Amino acid sequence: MTSIHGVDFEVAGFSPQAQDYYDSMELKRAHAERWLNVCGYIPLVCTASGGVRCIYGLIEIVSGCVAASFTALVDNVFMHVKIGMGSRSVKHVSYIRHGIENLIRGVLESLPMVFNNLALIAYDAAVERHEYLAEKKERLGLLQKKA
Repeated sequence: MTSIHGVDFEVAGFSPQAQDYYDSMELKRAHAERWLNVCGYIPLVCTASGGVRCIYGLIEIVSGCVAASFTALVDNVFMHVKIGMGSRSVKHVSYIRHGIENLIRGVLESLPMVFNNLALIAYDAAVERHEYLAEKKERLGLLQKKA
């Protein structure tokens, strides 16, 4: 049984196929965010990447809110699954947090000042990135590799 930070995937209703899909999508999102980080270091390029990151952040916030509300409703009302922090909606709340962080960073990247580029480089070097759950699973060796 896979469990990280209180999210027990088998109890929460994630089938192995759904776990693989969610994990692969999260790893793709993480790759895109790291790519946008590098673009955010480059003067002039950062203005475009900042705009893209703002849009991406807004999409994450809206989709996270909708998905968290929907899964909370389905799990608690229709499926009568009351597992608190282990619910499927917790995963979607993490997308909301990512969206807020991407929106803030996108605004900073969009401002054409060299100080912002240097500050973002220093921030990325000093602070550990907020990881998606699939990244944590991969780092801990819990992610199943496909043959």
